[in-house]
Amino acid sequence: MTAVLLALSGVASVAYGTVLTGRPTGGVRSAAKTVAVSALACVAVVLGAPLLVVVALVLGSVGDFFLSLDREHGFLLGLVSFAIAHVAYVVAMIEFADTIRAVPAVALIVFALAMAGVLRPRAGSLRVPVQIYVGVITAMGVAAVSLPGARWMSTLAAMSFVLSDSVLATELFVLGKDDARRRMTRHVIWFTYYAAQALFLWDLGVRV
Repeated sequence: MTAVLLALSGVASVAYGTVLTGRPTGGVRSAAKTVAVSALACVAVVLGAPLLVVVALVLGSVGDFFLSLDREHGFLLGLVSFAIAHVAYVVAMIEFADTIRAVPAVALIVFALAMAGVLRPRAGSLRVPVQIYVGVITAMGVAAVSLPGARWMSTLAAMSFVLSDSVLATELFVLGKDDARRRMTRHVIWFTYYAAQALFLWDLGVRV
């Protein structure tokens, strides 16, 4: 069962990340995006992963569905889903936290403040929820750099999330609709995001 679910997740992820991400909104596109992480959530359940990890993955797949709708209210619902998922990951990581590493933590905070400054005048009616989300994902990053070396995969997962969301925010609020860089950003966004979810599943859900 686990192998089947992982294969389903992988196929859906590759299909979405290589082909469907560049296509207009539609049922197949939404299904592939949602199945990729919901299958990982099913793997977490089958393997008896901690509840927080299961919740985070389920909320991630819900967020993927809402974001696939390409509508403002869908984006907002997706943002809320991912924010709660990040809180779940933070709580899951606290169990293994060691010592906050000042240099990477400060670097993350400075980067977050810079991103918030760039996004604030561009996010329009989504300005407040976007700013809150920046704070939440920064907290996840700080929690991740507080983990011991043995939990490097969770740290890498959190950094992949930060990268994915930073590129997504840049694509949505900074780049023009016809900007040629969008041909690359959509692939970077998806594969760094999927890698983050898979790494969190393995490190916090399987090898606990």
